[in-house]
Amino acid sequence: IPWVLVNNNSVLIGKYIQWKLVFYSSYSGSYTPYLYDFVYSFEPNLPPAKPKNITYQLLGDGKVKIIWDKNIEPDIKGYLVYYGKSSRYYVSNDAKEGPSPIFTEENYIVLTLPIYVDYYISIRALDNAYVYQKSEFSDEIVVRTQ
Repeated sequence: IPWVLVNNNSVLIGKYIQWKLVFYSSYSGSYTPYLYDFVYSFEPNLPPAKPKNITYQLLGDGKVKIIWDKNIEPDIKGYLVYYGKSSRYYVSNDAKEGPSPIFTEENYIVLTLPIYVDYYISIRALDNAYVYQKSEFSDEIVVRTQ
């Protein structure tokens, strides 16, 4: 079922479920069916859990490999790796791989950063919902490349 706008003046989108129930009397016309109950249930699509157990390996020449545990949710699209020179301020364009955040489908990434500079790194998981949901930021690590 495709997603549609709830109304023309809204940014909310949803799905409509339409069904038809036809009641037929018995062959002799002596019985009339009744609908006594209708139950519709759904599971909410919660945001993914934040990535855990972030570690790193210095590879030399400004390269650092960041590793974390894979999320167990079945709908994980990938991860956003945030980096910056200040704690909880992940605005940077210093990595050869691109500006913060950098998307990866794997539970690791190799960054090439300027040497002898402290970088604060945190990761968010991203699911593949129609409107992507991000996890909370992971615990932050500090890396000084060599």
